[in-house]
Amino acid sequence: QVRAASPPEGRRRRRHRDEAHGLVAPHGPLRERVGDAIKKECQDKAYIDEVFANKESQAVVAILDGHGPHGKKASHDVCSYFMDSVANAKHDSARDIKNAMTEACLRAETVLELSPYDTRVSGTTLTTVLLRENELFVAWVGDSRAVLAVRQTNHKLKAVDISRDHKPEDRREKRRIQSMGGEVKRFDIPEDDDDDDDLPWRVFIRGTMIPGLAMSRSIGDTLATRVGAIPQPDFGTRALTENDCFLIVASDGL
Repeated sequence: QVRAASPPEGRRRRRHRDEAHGLVAPHGPLRERVGDAIKKECQDKAYIDEVFANKESQAVVAILDGHGPHGKKASHDVCSYFMDSVANAKHDSARDIKNAMTEACLRAETVLELSPYDTRVSGTTLTTVLLRENELFVAWVGDSRAVLAVRQTNHKLKAVDISRDHKPEDRREKRRIQSMGGEVKRFDIPEDDDDDDDLPWRVFIRGTMIPGLAMSRSIGDTLATRVGAIPQPDFGTRALTENDCFLIVASDGL
């Protein structure tokens, strides 16, 4: 059975942690010099609540991968709004949870649009998993992933994806983007000796080279939203068994 890690008996309490790829983020700017290079700022936001919505049998984990000039602000602001919104919504059934998470993602897009910083080319992914007794509920926007480690009959572990990355080249995603005035293509880099097949597919406004979003859904990125990179999450459920050992929720950096 998969459970969120708990403090020892008698010390159980709610824990919120700022993390990046599983490591607690230091206070202050996440930009440091390594030799002569400047290390890129980490814009990820991770969230763990072991007693979600004040329910002892319910936990939630999430990862948000911010991108763009204001990606760090976007991931933190979306996380805060999303968790508050879902915690205060009805979630008696899978339908309730799906509706709450979907509505929270769609409204989070509006929250970013009304923010004091420019979100035309800044935004975030969101992948979240709610665990309740022997049930798992997952919602995701973008290409951060949830993976379950399942023990096989030979006692080896198998990685089972419980989310599917939202990529522009996916047939369903590409069709929507093209129908809304977008275009899916790779950056054309002249005089580049590398294999262009390794370059990611991106979302552009048709006939332009902007914004170049490397995923087909996100929260924020309002230029791309207009041409089909929507904040609508996908949703899934899974009944947990004794063979489900642990859960990984991570950005594409991991």
